[in-house]
Amino acid sequence: YLEIWKIYLSDSLVLDDASLDTIAAGRYTVIIQFEVVKNGQLDNISILKEPGYGLGERVKKAISNCQGIWKPVINEKGQVTRNYRKQPITFVVEEICEELPAALTL
Repeated sequence: YLEIWKIYLSDSLVLDDASLDTIAAGRYTVIIQFEVVKNGQLDNISILKEPGYGLGERVKKAISNCQGIWKPVINEKGQVTRNYRKQPITFVVEEICEELPAALTL
């Protein structure tokens, strides 16, 4: 299920052109924490590191909308236990050099 999680995050966290125009070039890491509850739903979602530009809230919203990927942890007694996860997500915003032809890739 981790591969599905990675695909979900990649698809859900694409920055639009308006965001890219307002965010300076650089690397921005959001760290978010959440709990996987009995039915596999995510709860207690909190931003532990917010680099600015609303990126933390964007990640929190994407994770809040995620359903059906996680499974609860079952302990050795067969009981569902609380499971917390800290998830780092890094956005890389590259500077656009307008002097290069549009077809040129680096």
